[in-house]
Amino acid sequence: MAGGGASMLIAMLCFSGYLRFRAANVQTKKMVLRRRYWLYYLFQFMADARRQIFVVFAGFVLLERFGFEVHETASLLLVNTEIPHLD
Repeated sequence: MAGGGASMLIAMLCFSGYLRFRAANVQTKKMVLRRRYWLYYLFQFMADARRQIFVVFAGFVLLERFGFEVHETASLLLVNTEIPHLD
């Protein structure tokens, strides 16, 4: 609780203390889709859908078919999670 409260206090101080600058050019805030990139968009969608289906159903298979326990499956997912490296 103390660490969380200190983090919130520091975040509020930083938010109120830093200056805000107005940009000369307003940033476009809508998504830009190009017709000529339709194949790339389709491949990206299919790759992400495949990944999501694999992750969900692999967990079900481990639990139902191979008799893993829930804590074992959760531990396996945590161990194999890819951590991004900050360079």
